[in-house]
Amino acid sequence: MAPCFHSRSGRMVTLSNGNRTAERIRPLQEFNNGLVMSDEPLRDNQLFEVRIDRKVDTWSGSIEIGVTTQDPSSLTFPTSATNLREGSWVMSGLSVLQDGHSFLEEYGSDLDKLKEGERVGVMRTSSGDLQFFVNGRNLGAAATNIPQRVFAVIDMYGKCAQVTLIDSTEARLLANEVSNEYIAAGQIQSNTWESRLQFHEHCGSLVKLSNNNRTAERKKPADEFNNGVVMTNRPLNEDELFQIRIDELVNNWSGSIEVGVTTHCPDTLEFPATMTNMRSGTVMMSGCGILTNGKSSNQYYGKFNLDELHEGDRIGLMRKSNGNLHYYINELDQGIAASDIPAVVYGVVDLYGMTVKVTIVDEVQDSSPEALDQNFSNMFSEETYLPASLANSQELEPLLFHERCGVHAEITNNGRTALRPNALEDFNNAVALTNRPLRTAEMFEVILEQQVVKWTGSIEIGVTTHSPYDIEFPSTMTNMRSGTWMMTGSGIMCNGTSVVEEYGINLERLKIGDRVGVLLEPDGTLHFYVNGEDQGAAAKCVAEKLYGVIDLYGQAAQVSIVDCSEQNTAPVRATALIFPSDLHFHQLHGRNARLLNQGLSAVRPNALAEFNDAIVMTNRPLREGEMFQVLIDKMVDRWSGSIEAGVTTIPPAALQFPSTMTDIKHDTWMLSGSAVMQDGKTIRDRYKCDLDSLKTGTRIGMMRHLDGTLHYYVNNEDQGIACRDVPPDVYAVIDLYGQCAQVTIVHSNHTFSSGSSSTPFTPESPQVSIPAPLGNERTKYFSLCFGKNITLRENNTAATRVRGFSHGLLFSSAPLDPGEVFEVQVDQVNLLWAGHLSVGLTTLVPSLAISPFYLPASANLLKGSDTWILTDKQVKKNGTVLKDNYCMSLRCLTVGDKVGVQCRNDGSFHVYINGEDQGIAAANLPK
Repeated sequence: MAPCFHSRSGRMVTLSNGNRTAERIRPLQEFNNGLVMSDEPLRDNQLFEVRIDRKVDTWSGSIEIGVTTQDPSSLTFPTSATNLREGSWVMSGLSVLQDGHSFLEEYGSDLDKLKEGERVGVMRTSSGDLQFFVNGRNLGAAATNIPQRVFAVIDMYGKCAQVTLIDSTEARLLANEVSNEYIAAGQIQSNTWESRLQFHEHCGSLVKLSNNNRTAERKKPADEFNNGVVMTNRPLNEDELFQIRIDELVNNWSGSIEVGVTTHCPDTLEFPATMTNMRSGTVMMSGCGILTNGKSSNQYYGKFNLDELHEGDRIGLMRKSNGNLHYYINELDQGIAASDIPAVVYGVVDLYGMTVKVTIVDEVQDSSPEALDQNFSNMFSEETYLPASLANSQELEPLLFHERCGVHAEITNNGRTALRPNALEDFNNAVALTNRPLRTAEMFEVILEQQVVKWTGSIEIGVTTHSPYDIEFPSTMTNMRSGTWMMTGSGIMCNGTSVVEEYGINLERLKIGDRVGVLLEPDGTLHFYVNGEDQGAAAKCVAEKLYGVIDLYGQAAQVSIVDCSEQNTAPVRATALIFPSDLHFHQLHGRNARLLNQGLSAVRPNALAEFNDAIVMTNRPLREGEMFQVLIDKMVDRWSGSIEAGVTTIPPAALQFPSTMTDIKHDTWMLSGSAVMQDGKTIRDRYKCDLDSLKTGTRIGMMRHLDGTLHYYVNNEDQGIACRDVPPDVYAVIDLYGQCAQVTIVHSNHTFSSGSSSTPFTPESPQVSIPAPLGNERTKYFSLCFGKNITLRENNTAATRVRGFSHGLLFSSAPLDPGEVFEVQVDQVNLLWAGHLSVGLTTLVPSLAISPFYLPASANLLKGSDTWILTDKQVKKNGTVLKDNYCMSLRCLTVGDKVGVQCRNDGSFHVYINGEDQGIAAANLPK
């Protein structure tokens, strides 16, 4: 219900507009007795906001605002708000008064100077703080420990003659923001700093901060080399990693970045030209040495020289709980740099010499198999999408998310998915833009895949003229003040201002699986869509070059792009899918390599300047018969030679990563060009596969077969035996050498034995396959819509339940023709579980839009369509038993048995076991 004024008010007040507008009568003759109050006590984090409609010049003083514990239904209204007692807090001019006594002389903006049309508001937060707002700007906490039950007070005093209550989109967003901030603040323990690290606003004279104070840049880098010191906004916690990424370097100067800790508080520090000039409380790494209070304390520290780092390299430091200071270069611990570091120290960075720009980056996520399993268990299965170079007739760049995004956002799934990884800790700073402008009449649509109920507010969608390359990402897109149109809640905002209050379906009510989209019509009108339904024209005369934008705010934690083509057709899909898997690249790698996409992608960032030192390895040994496969994402034309691939028994932690893979001298088998090498020596020339000839978009795979032979695969085609007698438990190794600049692991889940038959994905996993031949080419595959515990193999003709005992639903890839038999063969059983295979027919149309998490645990629970199921010996329709002893029990099926289903022309449902018709199971099925 919209807020309104209480019917009881000061004696010179008249109310109108449903008690939402208050006017002081005879404002030229009377200056007081204009008190109004809220109809109900304020809710926690509720913004009570009014707009000044009319002012007169006769008097001094103006509007006053606050809260009081006194109930308007029984209050004897005083002549002014400053005369309120017994628990009242009022802002008047620049002052804040409690029970008529000033306790804060200069606070925020001067209310006496506000003009007609400007807004003023008050809020009691869930933590008991009193906050005032002027034109949507939070003036901060004016008082604390405000009682739970307070009413808002407005005094139309002096010049203020009329006000109107507003319940705008801006008010809702401000309330959401404050509510979420206090929810987040509630998580902070008294003995630990848990706010996200930023750079302090007080910094060196030539420093410019951006990206919510997470990025620091030295101005005039061609002319100035110092005065670029920045510090963290708070002290570092014990065992907290403070890590920055070098974003930009120049070659004008000698010397480069310096990083360290200091006991000096940035609020009071007089920043020196360089931090090495500090003579107390400071430890810095400069070049390859450590300086304590400006003097060398360790001349040769670690394995890296900071002056030799490149753009994209990361430098981190940590004060351990034992007081030791450690540095980390590209996540590699360099050992103890200093001891007995005080408990309270700030992180400090000196943008010196060649270093122009850095960004604070978060600690790398735990890459252990256990952590990844946990992460995957909370995520939806994702589809692998082929790059544009592989898509048939895909001449135009597909619509994806740009990799540059808000500091709390992350782009995965080859640019198709945006998520807020720490959604339980962060509620904003998760803006994602499209990788290119939208074309005329092109729909930008996403499906909501994950939510958290902890926060208020939810997904926001829109368009902006700002490019992902030049935008300084705001905490929320509704803070953008130019070139931006957003749908938020049920309203439309343009450049941060509400233009339509009640536009369409409220986005805050969307659930997982719902879709929301935006489209610019040829006539320049902007339309939004919810689950495919046009919400109507939201704005007109909108600019042409617009990027799609998603704000994963509040409850919205993950979305994926639904449609990427100009004709709004389904995107081109690879036959292999990405499913939960613990296989990724290990966090230890060559010095010029970087990992992206939660360790699934490896890149050599400075590929035009560097050609080696980019070896990456898998996080664990390959399993028996497991395919390791990567997609070549990016190549450069500058160098000779290209990707090198092989296997080794050397664990990543034991390998001293050489400049090239051919320099590994023991327990390693690899392919370089067309030469097969063992321990750095060529053992075979002119192998069928020449890695130097592969192009962008090619898949290169390798597998150790059960007979100890190593095979390579190009686009899933076996290139034959490369070498023999390869031991088990080998790690896969990729060298991003020469022309090859980036690869991504493809979890194809293909497995092979030494013979021609396939082996199960895991020995204990129940498994079925579609035996060949089948009469109908369309239905000889499983649909890409399946239960969340299923993985498909063998070109979608074999299925494995990889975990658990349920969520193993499968469908045919197309409807069955009358009389057609759809038959599967049992390939593997697991006797640890009770239960059995069930088969049947359904009118449900499996769709890729159905998330695995929407499918029920078993076929008996399918709803919303007619379904006939044979389970054990019973035939059921929509859960109701039709026949009790129809045939032999399906519990008796074992490896090699076949079971099929058929709907005949007469509408009868038949089941076949090992080719034998079991008779009519049900009748009158639709054709």
